[in-house]
Amino acid sequence: MIFLSNQIDVSLTVTDVNDNAPTLAYTPAITEISEGANTTAATPVGTFTPDDLDGDTLTYSLTGADAALFQMNGDTLQLITGAALEFETNPVLDVSVVVTDGTFVSNQIDVSLTVTDVIVNAPSLAYSPAITEISEGADTS
Repeated sequence: MIFLSNQIDVSLTVTDVNDNAPTLAYTPAITEISEGANTTAATPVGTFTPDDLDGDTLTYSLTGADAALFQMNGDTLQLITGAALEFETNPVLDVSVVVTDGTFVSNQIDVSLTVTDVIVNAPSLAYSPAITEISEGADTS
């Protein structure tokens, strides 16, 4: 009886597949801002913590009624430089934030920043007395 055998070395490469949606968490830095706040520099609003189990590069996206007033700087949401804050016309600034890995989109985080009122035009009262002096025995009925 004759036995023949061969040994073959096989290499197998497993390629990762993007099969996980990224996740997103948020920690606010502020939840309100005065309409008189100095916005000559960008104002940090909060920090996001993105995660992707596949290790993909993530890209932020801002949407919502007031998205144009916000920007991302790394993982920090900021109110843009020069943002006009006006309590009377827009008392709450709203923006929604997501990240994408190119295939999947994360959970959406909705952020609201309350604009607090500053009395710019305080009411005034003009007073002109009709009588400035009255005699001791005068009839006041």
